[in-house]
This record gives sequence, C-alpha cells and structure tokens, in this order.
Amino acid sequence: MDTRRFLLALPGKIGAQGRLILRDPRRFIENLDHTLHPGKLQQKWAGLEPMPPMHVSIDAGAATKPYLNVLLPRLGPGSLTGGPNTAISIACGLAARGIPIRILAVDEGVPADTGALWNHVLAIAGTGQARPDITFGSTVDPANPARLGPLDVFLATYWTTAFRLKPVLPRMASKDFIYLIQDFEPGFYAWSTSYAQALETYGMRFRALINERLLADYLVETRTGRFADPGFMARCAVFEPAVDRRLFHPVEATGVRRQLLFYARRQPRNLFGIGLEALDAAVRDPLFADADWKFVAIGGGLLARTALGGGRFLEPAPWLNYEDYARLIRESDILLCPMLSPHTSYPVLEKAACRGVVVTNTFADKTQDRLRAISANIIAEAPSVEALCGGIVSAARRLASGSTAAGSIALPPDWPTALHDTVVAARDMFHEAVRAADAAD
Repeated sequence: MDTRRFLLALPGKIGAQGRLILRDPRRFIENLDHTLHPGKLQQKWAGLEPMPPMHVSIDAGAATKPYLNVLLPRLGPGSLTGGPNTAISIACGLAARGIPIRILAVDEGVPADTGALWNHVLAIAGTGQARPDITFGSTVDPANPARLGPLDVFLATYWTTAFRLKPVLPRMASKDFIYLIQDFEPGFYAWSTSYAQALETYGMRFRALINERLLADYLVETRTGRFADPGFMARCAVFEPAVDRRLFHPVEATGVRRQLLFYARRQPRNLFGIGLEALDAAVRDPLFADADWKFVAIGGGLLARTALGGGRFLEPAPWLNYEDYARLIRESDILLCPMLSPHTSYPVLEKAACRGVVVTNTFADKTQDRLRAISANIIAEAPSVEALCGGIVSAARRLASGSTAAGSIALPPDWPTALHDTVVAARDMFHEAVRAADAAD
C-alpha cells in the first residue's frame, strides 16, 4: 500500500479499532501487542503458535538419580486449570511412589510467590499429605538453563511441550518420553502450521496417558500418528476423569427462580457463536416465558451484559475460585456447554454429577448413547444452532415436568481413585525408560 492510500485508509482503521475496544477489548489488546512486537505479528501470519525454545543443560553431575521432568506451559496464577491440574495430580502420585519430580514451566519463569504455588500443589495432593518430592524450574532463560541429568525422562502435557522436545531428546540417553494427552489438540487450530506441528507430535517416540476412553478411541479410529499401529494402545494407559463428589453433588432447590449457565469460552472448539445463537433462540420458547429464569455466562468469553430473545439478558459471571465455581454449578438448573472435540469437557461431567441437566453436542465417537451411558442427565445434540436450541428447550421441559434423572454419574469420585492405575502405569513407563537408557549408555 502506498503512502496516500495508507493515509486515506487510516481513519477507518482507527475507527475500527475504537469500536473493537468496546466490542472485544481482549482482541484489541492482542492487536496492540502484535503491533508493538513485529515478531509476534509475523508468527500470527505464519500460523505459528509462539514457542520459545527450551533452555536446558544436560550435566552428569546435575542429579544423583534420574528425575521425571513434567513440562507445563506456565505455573502462574490462573494457568493451573483442569488440564494442568491433572498433570500435577499425576506428578504428586508419582512423587508419593518415590520418583523425583521436577516441574518445568516452558513458556515463562517460575512465579515469585512459590508459597501460593505450593499451596495449590498440596491442595491437589490431598489434605494431610507431606510435601511431595517435587521441585520447580523453568526453561525460558538462556542464562539460567534447567539442569538435567542424562538419564532423566520427560512427561509432556500439551502439544507445544512435546514439540519442544525435538531438539532436546537427541541429547538425552532416553529418546522416549511420556505424553499426557487430554484432547485432540491439532483441532485447536484451522489447517495450518500449528495444526501440522501439533499432529506431528503424535508421531514422536512416546507412550501415552490418555484422558478419557472417548479420546483414545478417536485417536485409534482416525489412525493418528503412532495410534495407527494396532499394538500401540497396549503400551498406553487410559483413565476416566474424576468428579469430586465433595464439591459436585445434588442440592435442594432454594427458590422458584431457575438459572441457566452458559459455558462461554472463545476457544474455537467451545463453539461460542453457535451456543449464543442457540440460547438466544431457545429463550423465546414459552417454557422460559412462563418461569422466572436467570441466564449467566461463565468461562470468560462474554465481556458484557448481552440481550437475548424475549427481553432476557445473559450476564457474565466474574472469575471464580474453584469452590465458588462448584457452588455455581451445583445451584444452577441447566448447563449449556458445547465442545467440538472427542473430549466431554469437565463442566459437562461436573453438572451431570449435580443431577442438573446438561446440553452439549455430539462429535465423532462422542455419541448420544455414549454420553447417556455416563449420565442420563446429559442431552447431546448435533453441533448446530437448531439442534442445540432444541436441546435447551428439552432441558427446560425436563425441569418443568420434574423428570430429571436421579441416577449417579458413572465416573470416579476423586482423582486419587481415578488416577491410581494410570500413576502405576506411568511409574512403570518411567523405570522402563531409565533402564533402557542406562543399558544403551
């Protein structure tokens, strides 16, 4: 664009960004960040997930015994949500079985307040537990690389943590790693460089710990990476997620007002737009007009009060701690939680355990029958506005008729129970990798 055309277009661009501040402040901040950091803009154009390299040194004197290095993107407040917490639960279980654990942040440094971090880890480990044999570190500072032993083993927890092992593994005695897979992560992107790189990690040398049989079946059925080998799954471990019954359980209704929660996240797989349109259409049904309803969005995707059909409004909830989040889930009547993925999404399971009605969508082998087998309170529809609208109305009809299912959810009641066999399998994977590396050294 020449200078004259640029100057003519400038007022329109400024106006568009001004409107964006009001409509989507988060996206405006991202655009500003890209403008101030041209390298980030170039990565965005190239379809690349930002990935600083891992800075590590392999030192024979760094440790007297091999460590399992658990790789997490971040360790700061707000970063340790469902997926990372599952990885920490596994790490705590392995530490309790005598395996030295080093948790390494690969996208940023260790938080200055490690006391808060330890409180979080101890809460996951369980009350009354001694502090596990876990240390924290980071791989982002080239002047202060993480010191590893040559027989150390890695546990990757997200595709970017696995991808960054490519230049590191050839320097290690063990060329294999353990991979905690909790979703089909290439699906987080359009077909692009990041999609291809995420998919590439499933062809690396690893043994997997897979969160949900639905996801494991999808990886096998789509012949993804190493899962195309018919014998590979026998060397992996699959677990079903836990739903903590201390927090997620049925409660008696406290009033006549009903509440619908919309799990409104702007990650593409959460289908924010389809969910919002489906809700807008559904609340026009007389079932909602005939009762007092409140509509609340959680998950951070809705930035302001939003008008819905029938003169109703969707209110954004503030960010809640885990206990307050659980209370909100318990005390709501319907949860709308789309998820275009083989994984169910944790809120779906948590709300079903509270005997509330959940509306979500089907995907591949995540069928109505398989979700109904987990809980009769899960309504699964096709991922379209019309189908999810029908699911929301069906949920309201169930409530009006008092026909919500009373049965329990077919999932473990706590994480130690859910992960027991998986932690044992991960322990064996670690020792086998160390033995193989020691023999080859």
